[in-house]
Amino acid sequence: AVTHLKHSVDYTEDDCVDKPQRLDSFGVALLARFQTTKDGRPEDLEAAISAIEKAISLTPDEHAHKGIFFEDLGIILRKRYERVSKDPSDLEGAIRYNRLAVDHTPKDHPSRPTMMASYGVALEARFEHSNENKDLDDAILALQRAVDATPRDHAEMASRLAHLGSALKRRYSLRGEAPDLENALSAISKATNETSSSPSDKLNAAVLWANTCAEYKDLHSTLNAYEQVLHLIPQVVWVGQKVEWRYMQ
Repeated sequence: AVTHLKHSVDYTEDDCVDKPQRLDSFGVALLARFQTTKDGRPEDLEAAISAIEKAISLTPDEHAHKGIFFEDLGIILRKRYERVSKDPSDLEGAIRYNRLAVDHTPKDHPSRPTMMASYGVALEARFEHSNENKDLDDAILALQRAVDATPRDHAEMASRLAHLGSALKRRYSLRGEAPDLENALSAISKATNETSSSPSDKLNAAVLWANTCAEYKDLHSTLNAYEQVLHLIPQVVWVGQKVEWRYMQ
């Protein structure tokens, strides 16, 4: 796919209306290859960033897809920060482009909840280093808005609820305000029962739920959470899968 998209980009003139979309698709494919290749190659991220930066430069501000290009660039910069560089400028760039994506996208656009979620995750990542209360508060606000705007049967609902719950748990651990803990547990437990979400996302949420209960709640609540963990494990590492895949999960 990457090779095919590279040829598509190379043989498309910059003044062609399809060039920005092809550049963005090429960048996203490079990110996918980086994430799915053992010891992902940093040069894939560099090429992805260059491709999407060019897509943005070729796209008028009023174009309907410009927000999506901003979103993709923000995600790739955050991945480079997390996996390769640890350079704060990459995280700042991710936040800036995630915010631009939200600002350039109508409130009723189906991609806006995804953009809001990415913005929230990036803000929480910055909080880990800044320790600025505003970063965590803004992250929770963005993650809550992402959840509120996500259709109930959306595949990403479990992941978004879990991210929201994790951020609320973090704020509770710092400030000790009871509503944060209750809201965190509510969001995380709901994530484990989202029928449209992947078993792995639900299992991750269940583990977070169990760990949170073990840290802050009573034995009965903790056992209920661990029961959900045990219920979900076979859905993720079922015997029909290859042994290597099961161990990876």
